Amino acid sequence: MISRTNILPKPQLHMNASQLAQSIGRYQWIFILVVSFAVAYLTGQKYLGIDRDFYNYLEFYSSTKGDITYLETRFEIGFLYYNWFMNNVLGLSFNNFIFVSTFISISIKFFLIARYTNQVLIGFLCYLLMFYPIHEYTQIRVSLAVAFSFYAFHKFAERKLLVGAITYLISISFHSSTLIALPCILFFLSSKNSILKRSIIPLFIIVLILQNEIIDVAFDISIILNPLTESYLSRADYVEKLNLFSAVNLASYTIIIYGFIYKWHIHDDYSYLYFILICCGIMAAMLFYNQPVFSSRLKEYLSITLIFYAGHIRERRLDHIPQIVFLCAAAWSFSRYLQDGIISL
Repeated sequence: MISRTNILPKPQLHMNASQLAQSIGRYQWIFILVVSFAVAYLTGQKYLGIDRDFYNYLEFYSSTKGDITYLETRFEIGFLYYNWFMNNVLGLSFNNFIFVSTFISISIKFFLIARYTNQVLIGFLCYLLMFYPIHEYTQIRVSLAVAFSFYAFHKFAERKLLVGAITYLISISFHSSTLIALPCILFFLSSKNSILKRSIIPLFIIVLILQNEIIDVAFDISIILNPLTESYLSRADYVEKLNLFSAVNLASYTIIIYGFIYKWHIHDDYSYLYFILICCGIMAAMLFYNQPVFSSRLKEYLSITLIFYAGHIRERRLDHIPQIVFLCAAAWSFSRYLQDGIISL
């Protein structure tokens, strides 16, 4: 059984394996800030075109000017007051609001990739190709919620529970879909023996059996949190269903199987937590297949775990294969974003 005394692998594993740390050394965090600034500036000025949600966010941002006591919105309270603060206290224009929001979001994610993965440049590239166009560039609220929740995941893996809990609550206040990770976090924190660590597959089967009840509870909770989300979540006829056998999902299954064969999920607490989150993402995609809005949002959210899971361990010569597989899937996703007009070059 793996000892619980070492929450994360020895620090030198990250620093010795990190190509970015070797090549840039003590200046790597400056490099991250410079790249984050460049990406944020590109986003704020909309050099890749006007995204499909631009005017919706612009209208909402404008509506937060002044008193918001009686403002009705489907957006969560954390994001509401974040907009109000940026609009009224800092007095930012909408483009500068996008710039600041993107800088906060992308710098947190790049920091986590640099700190906790062994192939940093590949991790950066995977994120920029697969997730940046649909998060930072298109969905400001989602990008911030994801950044805070993934920071929380890392704190939970280090057993810094108070910091993790506070950051996770902030992420929920920006986007309630991050609640999907709560059962994973609770299961991780309660797993103190190898029996529970090996119970992922039976739990997966139980969830599939109880899928109808779980779907009903998930929808009820979403509507209780914000009644205005009911019409948004019910747009099944207007949203394309998630393709469970797309290139991205096939890459996800490949990484999961590879990690399971080589027992990455019991290597340390970090890998174990991210294995749980990846499994949760696959289950969410299957559970909410007939609710495409739910399914696609949850899958987008939890797919980011693959960057950290695939980039965390490298003990064998072939352990870089999952990262290459995911990088190919990311490149394919980016080409689809261009074809679908999500971004333009």
